[in-house]
This record gives sequence, C-alpha cells and structure tokens, in this order.
Amino acid sequence: MARLDDILASHVAQGADTADRLLGAAFAVLNNDGKIIYKGSSGRADIPLDAAPYDADAPTLIMSLTKLITATAVLQVVERGLITLEEDVRPLLPDLAKLQLLRGFSESGEAILEENNKPITLRHLLTHTSGLCYDLMIPDVMKWSASVGRKGNNLAWSIEGFSTPLIFPPGEGWMYGSSIDWAGQVLEKVTKTKLGTYLDEHIFSPLGMTSTTFWPHARADLKDRLAVTTFRPVNENGDGEPLIAVPNPAPVEHEIESGGAGLYSTLSDYTKFVSAVMRGDRILFQKDGTRELLFAPQLNDQQRTSMEKVVDELRNAFAPDLPPGTPIDFGFGGMINTADVAGRRKKGSIMWSGYANAHWWIDRASGVAGVLFVTVLRDPPGDPIAIKLYRELEEAVYADVVKQ
Repeated sequence: MARLDDILASHVAQGADTADRLLGAAFAVLNNDGKIIYKGSSGRADIPLDAAPYDADAPTLIMSLTKLITATAVLQVVERGLITLEEDVRPLLPDLAKLQLLRGFSESGEAILEENNKPITLRHLLTHTSGLCYDLMIPDVMKWSASVGRKGNNLAWSIEGFSTPLIFPPGEGWMYGSSIDWAGQVLEKVTKTKLGTYLDEHIFSPLGMTSTTFWPHARADLKDRLAVTTFRPVNENGDGEPLIAVPNPAPVEHEIESGGAGLYSTLSDYTKFVSAVMRGDRILFQKDGTRELLFAPQLNDQQRTSMEKVVDELRNAFAPDLPPGTPIDFGFGGMINTADVAGRRKKGSIMWSGYANAHWWIDRASGVAGVLFVTVLRDPPGDPIAIKLYRELEEAVYADVVKQ
C-alpha cells in the first residue's frame, strides 16, 4: 500500500506553500467483509507549520457525508414500521407543509408563489425529488429570499433557514438541497427524540463511533482537536491561491441538528459506519431488503433527466469521479453509476461527497469501498486538487487491490 501513501503525500503541503496542495488528507479502503485493508494520512490539521498532524482520528466537519448516516437512520424507522416511504409527511411538519412553489417573478420583481397541493414523502426527501433546494445554489431562491427580507439561509441550520420555496412540485424533478434535513425532522417526530440522540443510541454507540457528533464544541475531548476547515481562493486566472482558514464553517450553536450536513466525525469513525453498511451489520438493519434500498435506483425517467442536467452543469460538485456520459441514478444512499466505469468501479456502485471535498464510494461488485477525508472549500464547489487526489487514489485501489 506504499503507493497510496505516496499519492496522499504528493497532494498535501509539506511546508508553508498550500497554493496547489491540501492541508491534510486521510484515506481508507475496505473490502466486502467491511475489513479495513488500508488506512493512511498525510499533512497537518491547521495552517501553522507546528499544527498537529491530520490523521484518521482528527475530528472533521464532514458536511454532506452526514447524509448517508441520516438516510440509514430514516430507513431504520421505516423498517420498524413507524412510518412508510410513501405517506405524506406534511401533517408531521407544519413548517414543511407551509412551503409554496416558486413560479417566477412579476415585472415589478415580486415573487410569484402558489400553494403546493402535492404530498411530500420520505421517498421524495431521501432522493432529492421533493422540490427543495439549497438556496445558495439557485439564484431565483436567493432573489426570493432578498425580496421577503429573510435573515437566515440553509447554512444557519434552523427552521427559517431551511424554509425555502419548492422549485418544482414534489416528484417532478431532482435538485440537491435540504431534503435530508427535513427527513431528519421527520425522524424526530416519529421517534419523539432528537436526531443526534437517536443516532447515538442506534448507530454511533453500537458501532463504537465515539468521535461523531453534532456538538463537537461541547465535547472536552474534541473541541481542541478539531481540524480546521480551509478555503481555496481563486485568482483572476482561475488558479488556486494559498489556503486560508475558515474559523466557523458551521454554526457552533444551531436550532436544528442538520441531518444533511451537520456532523463532525473522524476517518476512523466513518469507516466503522461504512464497514457496517458493506457487511450488512444487523446493528443497522434487521432485513437485507432494507439495506438494498440504499443501493437500488429510485428515480423515474423525468427525475433522472432532471438530475443528469444538474450534474452536467455542476460536475465537479456532484460527480467529479464519474466520466461525463456515465449513466446515473439515485438511491436512498447516494448516486449510483448504472454502468461500469472502465478500470474502476462496477455498475451499481454508490457514492457521495461533501462541500469540503470529502468523498466515499461503495462498490459491492468489486468488493471494495473507499473513504477520503479532506477539509477544503472552494467556490464554485469542487476543489481540483482534492478531485485529482481522489481520482488517483481510486485508480490505484483498482489497479493494486481489486482483481479486475
């Protein structure tokens, strides 16, 4: 596995110059039995040269890698019969029920809104087909936000922040956004417990994920060890500048435990979770069929076409690891490539990533999974250095570990 060590080190700053490097990176590879066959790291956890090393036990804001964990928890309560995938969840969440459809703007700039009369289901929320979006991604939603004097946004992790108009009727398209956050709120209603408490009891504690939490600043064992989140500025030529630290990439105090982006974790912890998914651990699901929902394509033709358009427009954000033209779908666990990727993952693999460029993939057909932790933001999303690192690591895994 020395090749993987070398790849990690080649993309990580060994000194002060971070213009075309990452500050730190950690990577793990698992087999189909959930056994870790490689775990390595390189770099440091903060900007100063004397900062602690960035390693597999560095608490890191994982952003959208939270989604797979929340989706798993939601499927647990579905498996227990507390709710179905198809029932309307609006009666459980009055704030979600109030959301209207944004149909455009009048000549005077006033938002044209109409009532949403269609059900919103867990199926919609888990597949991003609810009509919800991330406000910062959709100019019309930001225009609406300004027109109504809205103070919060999705990054506030609050009911107000997540209460944006639908950009299409539920089920009639695909758009990445706050759907999983609302799914987490559904879980809270049907279990009568906070999302973080539920995750601790049903996933984190049973799997020994002792450093995974929505509240790291309240943990004496974590708060002084948090890996800094960095931002890569881009100059007028589009080239990356040296990394800068982002002191508070997520709100320290927040109304909602964000099931879409709010967890801090470590590579060691997160690989325990991916391992449980890989091996079908009964801690997660009592029925094999429930686990299969994570991997099974869920979109109809209209939704799939909508997703393909979004991915083509923002490939570095959503699918930098899939060649353009790769057929895709979406399961409750993440994005699925529905054809083989030459030299790499097989048909039916799933994957996802986070805004800070952490990634995971699970390829059961090849018997391998990978998890990459890095902490770099970029605008537009998708850091080229992190993407290059991820691609090289995956290619090395399939060349050296997986029998093609």
